[in-house]
Amino acid sequence: SGALSAFFITPVDPATGIPLDWDRSSNRHADMDERKLKASEVAMRTLWATGGRAVIGVAVHVSTLGSQQNLTRIVQTMSGFDRRSARYRLLRVSCIEPGYPRIYLEDMMRALRPHAPNIALGLDWQDADLASALKFQPTAIGFTIPPRTHDQPALRAEVHARLAAAVEQARSNGVSVGVEGDIHADQAMQFVQMGVSFICSPRIWPVRSMLTSAELWPVSRLAPMIPATDTDAA
Repeated sequence: SGALSAFFITPVDPATGIPLDWDRSSNRHADMDERKLKASEVAMRTLWATGGRAVIGVAVHVSTLGSQQNLTRIVQTMSGFDRRSARYRLLRVSCIEPGYPRIYLEDMMRALRPHAPNIALGLDWQDADLASALKFQPTAIGFTIPPRTHDQPALRAEVHARLAAAVEQARSNGVSVGVEGDIHADQAMQFVQMGVSFICSPRIWPVRSMLTSAELWPVSRLAPMIPATDTDAA
């Protein structure tokens, strides 16, 4: 078995090559979100010119979409895109904290869907109310795996248990589940076995500077990346 690769537009720290973790209180999210969307459109058009095709993801911060002014700005930006590109773009509403008002999410999705039919909700892994988010029928829900999860057995057990339950709940609603973070190969293998559909980890898949055509990535390639000690512990 295997998977199709996807490309995710995100700001990168030039010193490390690792995606930046933006301050949630920053007022720069709207500017960055608009730039990422425009970059995704340029990347797709450039790829199409060579005959290639790929799925491309763009994370838009929930605080951007929570502002009517900025939501209108994002919608207007996407209204100028080639309509053919919409099916290849996955728009992720990121950093949705537990307890975030669902009525706001509903308003966002209603405004975005005419321009972005594929929408994922980036939820907190500790959010106990997945049912209210799933009722909006997003394409997917996603979680960021906390740092150091791989090295802390208790945290790892809790995260994996919650994720397994989330996959079952989402599956019953016809919704896919994705994860991202500093994910090790043995964790990725476990997530695949749970039924996770999307995995993003710069540890496994190094950051690329440009969009390339989708390619098959066999799951069997994970096994040689797992140290023997991790295989024994998994």
